[in-house]
Amino acid sequence: MSLIDKIRLARQSCITIGGYAITIMRPTDLDAMEMQYASKKEAVLGVSKFVVDWKGFTELDFYSGGTSDSVPFDQALFIEWIKDKPDLWGDLINGVMSAYKKHREKAGESSKNS
Repeated sequence: MSLIDKIRLARQSCITIGGYAITIMRPTDLDAMEMQYASKKEAVLGVSKFVVDWKGFTELDFYSGGTSDSVPFDQALFIEWIKDKPDLWGDLINGVMSAYKKHREKAGESSKNS
């Protein structure tokens, strides 16, 4: 595993939205500079790019005629799915933003202890 891969892996965490386990990549400080959303639509689409994996999704989660076969992660599929889940938008936004806030809090504590 490369050092870049290790850095990216360290940014990952799992959140739960509506009973679904979603893996997110915590936004970097540079990413956060662009996270000024004028609407909930912008926020949902903006934070969706930080979703990097899921666990336990099946075809049935996407349409009623689907099977119980598991579906490998696909970011475009996640975005298409989340567009029809307004009850999950707040949890998704809060999960990504919370991961960033925790990172900033840790960084602030580290600088105080230096």
